[in-house]
Amino acid sequence: MVTSDYHGMATRITKDVMIAPEANDIKEFDQLPHLKKCINGDPIETLLAMATADLLVMSSSDFSYTAAILNKKGIIVYHPFWHGTPMEWLNGSHQRSFSERLFEACQRRVKEKES
Repeated sequence: MVTSDYHGMATRITKDVMIAPEANDIKEFDQLPHLKKCINGDPIETLLAMATADLLVMSSSDFSYTAAILNKKGIIVYHPFWHGTPMEWLNGSHQRSFSERLFEACQRRVKEKES
């Protein structure tokens, strides 16, 4: 539930808004094995989960950006927005080589976890 007294929302919404998982069109990510979606969870627990995720597909938000900066071992996929990003993060824009780069990053991560 997002309320108007939530940080940054005072002038953007006039009544409480419930964000239901069904309202998010994120079905294309279901093909990723071991996917754990964090929707409407406790903010601190969600930040911890994102900051320690093996693969973090971040939204264009400061919350996701903070988790990504804290995540030192996972693969970070982002869509370009107002923050700069480290070179090792993967640009998730619709680039032809994105699938290949994601596959290679996942393979590297598996090898790192095995050693």
